[in-house]
Amino acid sequence: MTTEMTPVWLAELGLVDLTPEEAHELLGLVADQLELRVGNDLSEGMTDEQLDEFDLITQGDPPTIKAWASKTGLTGELAASVRRTDGIPGLDLDQEVREWATGKWLAITRPDHKDVVKSVMDQLASEIRAAAKAR
Repeated sequence: MTTEMTPVWLAELGLVDLTPEEAHELLGLVADQLELRVGNDLSEGMTDEQLDEFDLITQGDPPTIKAWASKTGLTGELAASVRRTDGIPGLDLDQEVREWATGKWLAITRPDHKDVVKSVMDQLASEIRAAAKAR
């Protein structure tokens, strides 16, 4: 189960008197911290080659995605994903491929990535709860 970062979540953590604008701004800061901390935690123990590959995959670099899919035996799955989504009005195919590849790369390279995200979310929630009590 994932925690959705919303104004309601902030209120559950003790920040009940925020204006919608303040809540929106704080949620943006929390999302930035989540991304930074998760990235730092996930990068620990990775080689420079893995970090470079992941960076290119998250940027949607087609040659890197194709080479990685070939190397991992996922070329057929990549092609099937493209076929399923190609031609859907309003869908950004490049974004879909990038998100598919990013998710698969994490699942293979860092199968613990969901646990890392949960751990960081729990830590952020504790920090917010403590700050709310100190107000």
